Amino acid sequence: MTHAPQLRPAKLPQGLPGITKITRYTREMDASWRALKLILAAALLQSSSASVLNVTTPEVEVGKTANVSLECFNPNPAPGISDIVMIRILKWHHDEWNSVAELQRGDDEEVTQTSDEVSTEGTIGSVDESFLRLTWPVATNNTLGRYRCDFVSLTLQESVMWQKSVPIFVRRKRVLTVQMLRETVEKNKRNGFQQLRSQKQDLLENITATGELLKAGFESLLESELQVLNKTVEENKNDLDLQNQDIENVKASVENSTRELLQLLSSQNQEIQENLTATIEDLEEGFGNQIQVRISHKVQRTPPKNPLCEEPTGLKMGYKFGGPISKESSQC
Repeated sequence: MTHAPQLRPAKLPQGLPGITKITRYTREMDASWRALKLILAAALLQSSSASVLNVTTPEVEVGKTANVSLECFNPNPAPGISDIVMIRILKWHHDEWNSVAELQRGDDEEVTQTSDEVSTEGTIGSVDESFLRLTWPVATNNTLGRYRCDFVSLTLQESVMWQKSVPIFVRRKRVLTVQMLRETVEKNKRNGFQQLRSQKQDLLENITATGELLKAGFESLLESELQVLNKTVEENKNDLDLQNQDIENVKASVENSTRELLQLLSSQNQEIQENLTATIEDLEEGFGNQIQVRISHKVQRTPPKNPLCEEPTGLKMGYKFGGPISKESSQC
């Protein structure tokens, strides 16, 4: 249930822009001038929902469901209400609310209805006693739709209060049969496959887009890495060229040092050979002098030899020309 908030008395604006619509309802009612003024004023007042519209069943089977009722009442009236002026039930049709049944205060409180398919009853008294009921003996196609009810009241300050209910819906009840179940399953199956295909397409598009992004990112990264690598290679190449230049310089220096060393060794070798030759010549000369001196000394100390002691040429020691020489006869 919806509790009605405290409503302030409304002042009628000038111009009355809703007169044309309201007079359609008031033409059929034989009411006093005061009731007409109250209804006209109520048509211009937009108050919050306080009345309640109940339905016996929100889902019906056309031609089968019996005693479908709509009942409008006000269980929680706003303070300060003196009289109930009108109760009505409306249906949303052709983009506007149209009266289905309505009951207004008067000498003959009769319910005005727009269809012979329904039966109506209601009363206007105190707030707690006032109600309006609309009943279909058997649900028809006209039973289906969206409904709302209004309570139009007069306050103690002689102002008008219009209280609307929350709209309700009366829908067609769907009888579930094997054929309907099969159709529902097939429909859900088609919808499921369609959603799967759509999700598959979306997934493929996302994967393709992600692949393109990854490819672009990888190519960018690879290009960056190649640039860094080429720069590093160039730097290493420059360093290598410098190192090769240093190696060539060292090689040239070594070759120069080698040539200088060889020249030095050749010069020293020549000097050594010359010194050695001079030394050998000096040694030979000194040695020859020493030998000559020794030979001279030896010649001076040696006595003359006996000619007989000399061996003839071509003969062996101990033999003379005529035969062997005896030790006793030898003078040597």
